[in-house]
Amino acid sequence: MSDKPSLRASGAPISSSEKHGFWLFGVMAIMFIGVSLPGVLAVPEELSRENWLILLVLLFPLAGLWLAYMAWKTWHNWRHYGPAPLQLDPSPGQIGGDIGGYITLARRLEKQDWSITLQCLKIRITGSGKNRSRHETILWQADQVPEVQHRPAGTEVRFRFQPPGDLPPTHDAGRDQVAWRLLLTGPTEPTPLERTYTLPAAPGAGRSTISLSAAHVAHHQQRARMDAITEAAEQIDVQPVGNGLALHSRAGRHLGMKLMVLVFGLVFAGIGTGLGYVAAREGFMLYLMAALFCLFGFPMIVGGLFMAGRSLSARIEGDRIIMVRYWCGRPLWQRRGSLTRADQLELANSVTMRHGNRSTEYFSLSVKDGQKTVRIAEGLAGRSVAEAFRDNLIMLLRLP
Repeated sequence: MSDKPSLRASGAPISSSEKHGFWLFGVMAIMFIGVSLPGVLAVPEELSRENWLILLVLLFPLAGLWLAYMAWKTWHNWRHYGPAPLQLDPSPGQIGGDIGGYITLARRLEKQDWSITLQCLKIRITGSGKNRSRHETILWQADQVPEVQHRPAGTEVRFRFQPPGDLPPTHDAGRDQVAWRLLLTGPTEPTPLERTYTLPAAPGAGRSTISLSAAHVAHHQQRARMDAITEAAEQIDVQPVGNGLALHSRAGRHLGMKLMVLVFGLVFAGIGTGLGYVAAREGFMLYLMAALFCLFGFPMIVGGLFMAGRSLSARIEGDRIIMVRYWCGRPLWQRRGSLTRADQLELANSVTMRHGNRSTEYFSLSVKDGQKTVRIAEGLAGRSVAEAFRDNLIMLLRLP
């Protein structure tokens, strides 16, 4: 980490977004149970009249009980780990400098199984009133293992990131906004530790006074590198052949992502087909809605089926490349190219999948041969894994 002068500012501690979570769940639980109470009391009488649809009213108190359970669970978590305030150093965080700080927890915890993620998000607000919606796109994301230190009254979790200087600053007005978010995960027993913070960030070159020990940084950088190489080897089969390598991107990897595309496609196509049948009786507008749903649904079905069954084989011998695309074991097409330099290898983000507040990027590796691009590997989950695979390939092929 850099030791340039600090631009530390005396910012107030930042509370996590979970601060009022249990109150929100509790109020919603009371509302659901309270609103459904008259209907629940009327169930016996309605059943005596053979009005079986009244049983649908029971969904509301069941939802209320689930919300009450979530309120208790969130309150238990909050009580166990404490408020966990975040103190930025410097404040605001510096885009092009350091975004660092520490989080204070109320009890002494083990120094294992910690992760902290910094994200820059683009937020688009559309509609208004009840039709108001919010769409988030992750522009940049970095992960780090924080340094955990015991204090007399608890645990201090220290971190320090150095984000690129070309990212946008915090902007929380209008329909196009930018937010910086910090995600903390820690021990899972007796209750999982998860905290989310929204923090200010501005362009600058200021440095943090937070210092992570050299031993901690070196250990986790080495461990992250080894984990990435291991993950890359598990995701792409690499075998020596003659004076080169054979790469095989197997079918069936990352099935969760592919099944999600297929399921969404089936839902959209099903709704579109159903609306098409109803449109014959209801009118022209439903035909337009049916066409819109089908326009999204059927291509997603085709794409999901193709992704689930596709595989890719590439053979690199000397400076020659032969790539063959397969689907369910059947060859579809072949491409050829030439690889002589390391700078011909290009990583491309093919798709990004969201899991809660986190995202996973899936990369492909291609060879740029003049005006032609030949893909030689795909489905590499995570930027660090993709970069490790590329760098290892350069070393094995001894590319200049």
